[in-house]
Amino acid sequence: MTPLVIDGNHDVSHLGGYRSGAAWSWITGEPWSHTNWFPGEPLDNSGNAHYLAPWVSPESWNDIFPEYVAE
Repeated sequence: MTPLVIDGNHDVSHLGGYRSGAAWSWITGEPWSHTNWFPGEPLDNSGNAHYLAPWVSPESWNDIFPEYVAE
């Protein structure tokens, strides 16, 4: 089951991707070969958006802050 966090504006589901430095990886260890970023993403405008989530529509991705990831 995908963790879900409600941030007051959006229901945020973690897709299992994370950023370490400039590289993105899957938590499963599978190769990071496909991306589906929403145009202009990953933005990481705060320097702290390290996790992958669906955005705007389930067909596109966004980078999200650690506080949006359920544990």
